Amino acid sequence: MEPLGILFVTALLGRRGGAEKNLFDVVTHLDPERFRPRVLALRGGELAERLAERGVPARVLHVGRVPSRAGLAAVRDARRTIREQGIALVVTYHVDADIFGLLAAAGTGVPVVSSRRDMGYALRRRHL
Repeated sequence: MEPLGILFVTALLGRRGGAEKNLFDVVTHLDPERFRPRVLALRGGELAERLAERGVPARVLHVGRVPSRAGLAAVRDARRTIREQGIALVVTYHVDADIFGLLAAAGTGVPVVSSRRDMGYALRRRHL
């Protein structure tokens, strides 16, 4: 049986916060015979390199804001990745990644799971 392709999308891999640590731990401990994780980060940092060292492909998209020309180009690129890599599930971390992941998976039939990890202290009306 072919390993299940999972695309993890996060807003940031540049610091070791709780969501970043959780993402790192999850993708580096998945059974490679059952799962094939990939990571896309809107912004990058030290964890992208550490993931690659552990054999988990991680790409930094260098997107400051999702609703921008660069953001929409990255959404199209991510949609292509979903189709070409046989991704069966998209898992998102952080608000920007939630929006990005939903846009990227739109029209592909691939479900999106939001793995929100915040305490709600920085929520704005647009987040709700």
